[in-house]
This record gives sequence, structure tokens and C-alpha cells, in this order.
Amino acid sequence: VTDEIEALGAILLDDELKVKENE
Repeated sequence: VTDEIEALGAILLDDELKVKENE
């Protein structure tokens, strides 16, 4: 279960970085 949570966290972090780059 923790692996799935870490994977989701990594995806969310990646999305946040992409959004910040677009601003």
C-alpha cells in the first residue's frame, strides 16, 4: 500500500512542478 501512496505522491509532485513551470 505504501508503494502506491508514494507513487501517487510522486505524480502529484510532478504535476505541481509542471504547473509552477507554466506560470
